[in-house]
Amino acid sequence: MSSNTHIDLSEIFFRNQQLFLYFGFWKLDPYSKFKFVYSFYTCFGFGLIILFLLPLILHMIANANDIMEVKCRKHFEIGKKAEAFGHSLFFFGILLGLFTQLFWCLKPLFENERTLPTKAWYPYNSSVTPYFEITTGCQTISIAYTIFHIINIDSFAKNLLIAIGAQCDILTYTLEHLNQFETVKGVLRMKEDSLKLSDQKFTRKMKDNLKQCIQHYVEVKRITKMVEDVYHIAFLALFIGGGFIFCTILYQLLRIKVGSTEFFYLLFYFFAMFTQQSGFCWIGTELTFKSSRIFNAIPKIPYWLDCDLEFRKMMVIAFLSVKEPLVIHAGRLIPLSIQVFLNVLRTSYSYFTLLSNI
Repeated sequence: MSSNTHIDLSEIFFRNQQLFLYFGFWKLDPYSKFKFVYSFYTCFGFGLIILFLLPLILHMIANANDIMEVKCRKHFEIGKKAEAFGHSLFFFGILLGLFTQLFWCLKPLFENERTLPTKAWYPYNSSVTPYFEITTGCQTISIAYTIFHIINIDSFAKNLLIAIGAQCDILTYTLEHLNQFETVKGVLRMKEDSLKLSDQKFTRKMKDNLKQCIQHYVEVKRITKMVEDVYHIAFLALFIGGGFIFCTILYQLLRIKVGSTEFFYLLFYFFAMFTQQSGFCWIGTELTFKSSRIFNAIPKIPYWLDCDLEFRKMMVIAFLSVKEPLVIHAGRLIPLSIQVFLNVLRTSYSYFTLLSNI
């Protein structure tokens, strides 16, 4: 090979750079005559993303507020239980994130050299005072900002799924106690006294109640589809990236000193990723299970044998509507379930053993 032959490693990123450039996310030459036009194009690109996602998220929040309206004490208890579970996941994620950052920040302090928490290039000597302290502080604040945003985004998605699961529980209870409700101006309300067979227009009132339950389920199913449309790519990236992270963290834990700050940093990072992915899979499994209970609740409707043929036909329609349980998919293909999470762990462990034996 000629001594003049060389390899420009920056060519590896050529395609990525071109895509970033085309989509408005690459910095142009400051002397380029198209600088201001390109800046406008970048703002336009960000605007399109915001205009696309923000209305979907706001619409889901607005509908979730309407649909979470409780009709009785039991509904209230179901809603509070779901709220407490969502808050617990949020604060547990914050706790793991804070401990991860704490040991990440302490790691450079226990090393012989003055190294930044994250190695990066700066146009100044970042190892001397006061640049070292300023840069370390900036990195710490930036990471904290990122951690809180990531946890908040994850918590928002989890709370959406938890709220949908709570609606399935509410609908199941309503169907099993349908004679304890009545429809007033198109809204299902709890009655002080249960409907009796001897009541006038008993069958008509039961049909109105069942109609509201069917509409309720259709709305829940629609919101579930919207959540999947917004997050299915993120869920797929979570599965793929999570499996890779599990493997690499375990491999690094074997190569560092047990009890060091880096060890605890990686350990808490592993627990954070484990909680993040297992939380979505657990909630997805719970959602599927709770939605399947709606199907079993329909035959438990009180006095349905004493209702007329039209009511029974409505029951058939309800059966057909809820026969397929609600399932959230990652990338439209992979269901969010505990079984899939276990498969990710098995795959990660396989790659980990492979790396360990190299």
